[in-house]
Amino acid sequence: MAARLGPTDGNWASLGMLYFKEQRYPEATRAMRRAADSSPRPSEYYYHLGRMYLAMKRPQEALDAFKAAEAKSFREPPDTRIKIETMLAEGRAMAWADMGDLDRAVEFEREALNITPSDPHLWTTLARFYEAQGRENLAQQARQQAAVLSRPQR
Repeated sequence: MAARLGPTDGNWASLGMLYFKEQRYPEATRAMRRAADSSPRPSEYYYHLGRMYLAMKRPQEALDAFKAAEAKSFREPPDTRIKIETMLAEGRAMAWADMGDLDRAVEFEREALNITPSDPHLWTTLARFYEAQGRENLAQQARQQAAVLSRPQR
């Protein structure tokens, strides 16, 4: 409906998110792709498309969407680019984990942490990957780092 009122990238993205919440996945991905294709700065839309594919258990398509986001990220301002690079690295980690390649998942989660080392969520995810690999010492260290970063600042 919103796209009919004004076919802007923002309206297409909103429509895609609405469809996704309604579990109308083909329509959701088409709308999000239209948002990305019509935007002068499409990186976040491709990222959201990738997350949709992850939720749909289609990790290879998610990786393709993340690759498209990265290819367009040069159009973003520097602070937005850092945020997107972090999100893309974590998205790739999730996709590789979904495909059963925990080594690649750890690699990309560590890449996200190299960009944004103060995010406790990233440390918690890394701990889960290490735990799944049976690397309990590293998992514990990552959990401790997440706990330290989650403490309120005084």
